[in-house]
Amino acid sequence: MFKKEYLSIFIIIGLAIAYAFISLFVLLTKGKWARAVKRKIAIGTMIITFSAILASGQTAYSWWWPPTPVPTEEPTIVPTEEPTDAPTDMPTPMCYTPTPGITDEPTPTPTPEITDEPTPTPVITPMCYTTGPTVMPTPLITEPTVEPQDPLPCEPDTTIAADFACDGIGEFCWEATSPGSFLNSWGLDLLEINGVDYTNQWVDASTLPAKIDGKYFITYKSTVPWGHFEAKN
Repeated sequence: MFKKEYLSIFIIIGLAIAYAFISLFVLLTKGKWARAVKRKIAIGTMIITFSAILASGQTAYSWWWPPTPVPTEEPTIVPTEEPTDAPTDMPTPMCYTPTPGITDEPTPTPTPEITDEPTPTPVITPMCYTTGPTVMPTPLITEPTVEPQDPLPCEPDTTIAADFACDGIGEFCWEATSPGSFLNSWGLDLLEINGVDYTNQWVDASTLPAKIDGKYFITYKSTVPWGHFEAKN
């Protein structure tokens, strides 16, 4: 930045130059008034020269010996001790806007406890049912009969008749006097009719083995949910 010391030097130098031109003009002029002016010029020259010496000395001193900055003391901050008798555990404030018309506070939902107990495997109950009749030609079948035998192919749980179907996991024994015109099954582990294996087959009723005591004994066994058996007309 431009300093004030430089300004004083420039002013003095400018005055000295101006005064030098005036002195040169007076010295070259002849006459009585010129001699009187010459004496005044000599005095002025001494004053201007002395002022220039002082200003130069002050500027040189400020250049070579700049003033030492005086350090300022920063105020010491004394920490304030907090009161020790104040409670340390302060409850957290709860701020909320009440809903008009609702005065009860919300009830927190309990979090279910996680236990290590195994999840029980759902038991799939087989579906055995009698379906509606299907219009199909009924073949004339001459059914051979055999004498009762002991033991029977299976102990029957219930008696079935066409139209009948069963789906799912399970093991059953049925007896039937009229199984329909055909039987069909899939997804089974075992399907026997009077001791003959017909597992997962389509069977024409005319090809079934001879009745035992006038009945068919059907053994059903499935370990998968999609096991299926049907006896249709």
